[in-house]
Amino acid sequence: MRPPGARSVVMELDEADGLDGAGVPGGEFIAEELNVQVIPQADDEFTCYSCFLVRHRSQIARQQGSHAYCTDCEG
Repeated sequence: MRPPGARSVVMELDEADGLDGAGVPGGEFIAEELNVQVIPQADDEFTCYSCFLVRHRSQIARQQGSHAYCTDCEG
């Protein structure tokens, strides 16, 4: 059995590129507007400098200067 030629591989890749979302189930584009309410960080909350999640101050494991790290990240 012979390996495929370089030309046939390039042609197959070009054909596959043409299928980027066109005619593929789940590949259609939907223009939908999302309405999100942003709630400011409370005084008793902090943003972990490692995972960037907002957590309650009781979950501070380490504080280094102005950076606070949560108990999950410092595990």
